[in-house]
Amino acid sequence: MKASQPPSLNRSTSPPHNLTMTTTFLSPMESNPSQITLVAPESTSTLIFSKPSALNTILLLNGRPLYKIATVDAAAERTTIADAATGEMVVTIQRRDVLPSWVTFSERSVTGARKVKLREWLKEQEEGGPGAQWKMETVVGNFVWRVDELLRLALHPESNLDRPIAWAQAQTDVDPFALIATRATDPFREEIVASFLILEHRIRMEEKKAYLKERRFYRTRIATKLV
Repeated sequence: MKASQPPSLNRSTSPPHNLTMTTTFLSPMESNPSQITLVAPESTSTLIFSKPSALNTILLLNGRPLYKIATVDAAAERTTIADAATGEMVVTIQRRDVLPSWVTFSERSVTGARKVKLREWLKEQEEGGPGAQWKMETVVGNFVWRVDELLRLALHPESNLDRPIAWAQAQTDVDPFALIATRATDPFREEIVASFLILEHRIRMEEKKAYLKERRFYRTRIATKLV
């Protein structure tokens, strides 16, 4: 499969054809956690889902299993991300309706062991542009997931919302469902995967509710006409 290049969402401000916008991550000692520079086009990694599910699937990188995603409870409250080769747990997502939801990163994860409240790690933003968006605080800086008409879900540096560094690839007759990310995101790949799974599942649940609501509406209209 050919490497995907980061799509430009603002053609009027796109750089020349031989240049592209990319994110350079700086050390914690530097004042700005991320900055935008003009460099040669970035290569990308494509994480392919073995099936179009955000709950139970295997993520493949270059044809090899990388992560195993498992949600065994019927309420889909607990999702785990494990190293497909060793079976070691990397991330655990615990969803709750009343009590706080948590995301736990194990010592095996790239960013180290830590436990964070979901609503503090992935903050839904009320303002800042059309469509839903969530701010994600990581060890290398702040980023924003945005619902996108073209890309479905796209991750941007907080300082540059015009060009994504990770985005969804919808399943088609030709392409599988996948998460595409630039190589610059490797230092926090597991945070991207975990947050993507959380948001993709949430979007699917909202789409399902909207679909069922629409079906009930049309059934009611048909029943009314038959009376």
